Amino acid sequence: MTLGERLFMYRNKVNMSQEKLAEEIGVTRQTISKWETDQSMPDFDKIEPLCEVFGITPDELIRGEKNTSEAKEIQNNYNEKRNKKKAIVLSISIFLYCIAVFSLPYMIEVLRYEEAHAVMIMMTLCTVATVILVYFFIAYPKSKTEEVNKKTEKITNDKEQEETSNEESTNKTENLVIQIIATIFLIAYLVISFVTMAWHITWILWIVFTLVELIVKLIFDLKGEKNEK
Repeated sequence: MTLGERLFMYRNKVNMSQEKLAEEIGVTRQTISKWETDQSMPDFDKIEPLCEVFGITPDELIRGEKNTSEAKEIQNNYNEKRNKKKAIVLSISIFLYCIAVFSLPYMIEVLRYEEAHAVMIMMTLCTVATVILVYFFIAYPKSKTEEVNKKTEKITNDKEQEETSNEESTNKTENLVIQIIATIFLIAYLVISFVTMAWHITWILWIVFTLVELIVKLIFDLKGEKNEK
């Protein structure tokens, strides 16, 4: 988008005619027309008055870049609200998972529930916890894309490469940790199952593993957000 096209766009955003804009900054309507059609460029001393009229920064007018500090402030505010909601969602979900896992033996052995009924209750609690988590991550993504990404899309190539490298390193570490945990749970599952022959109960270990995997991912997620700040 050329400077003239941006002038035309911002003028229409504030619903101002060429005559009115020309009057505001002290030029003729023909001058505004030439600027908008890229026949000439605004003088340096006219940039600031134009920005004041449009309510934008010189970077936005000249290069089409929005104020990155403003973008960071919006992103930080968004992250702060998201983290508060994440804490609530995590607390509720982990509580439901724990109740689901540890209440199964209690329902079967103490309350004398039929195993099928106890498992149904446990799966219902796990489903509710999972739905809460899925809804949160869909409704509150990491970035406020429509507003923030437009403000931060212009960054240096060196910074992009550094962030990409850090992200790849973090992903490799996260995958390695999860693989190690999965191996430990597999060994524990096989050993406990063969020793006790309680295959109908030991499968609960995989629900616990899912919960642990989720917690690991969230830890890396929070660490990534902290590094971004």
